[in-house]
Amino acid sequence: MNELERLRRGEAAPILVVDDEEVIRRTLEAVLELDGYNVETVDRAAVALTRLRHGEYLLVITDIRMPGMSGLELHRELREIRPETPVILITAYPLEEKPEAAGFLVKPFDIEAVMETVHCAARTREVP
Repeated sequence: MNELERLRRGEAAPILVVDDEEVIRRTLEAVLELDGYNVETVDRAAVALTRLRHGEYLLVITDIRMPGMSGLELHRELREIRPETPVILITAYPLEEKPEAAGFLVKPFDIEAVMETVHCAARTREVP
């Protein structure tokens, strides 16, 4: 059963949104919750990493540029501790080299692009 099927049954793990900009966190939270997802938000990658070490998440959406630990550093750490968790990276800047990720969102992003990227990433996550 994939995560979208679990979501429809009310069994899916939450999505973790990581961004230092409150307006981005709140916007993503509202849009994703309207689509039926459970969402948790944090403003720092270090806080996200702690949560990821202790909890299960459907996927992670993280900004690349943040104070302290960057979203790219979070992505690298997550590959080590939870390689099955898809990561969607948000950026407002061109990337010289794109890391392997479940998706990319470029600011300013439109809601349809967010939902398409999230649905695609969630479908790739198979569970027993």
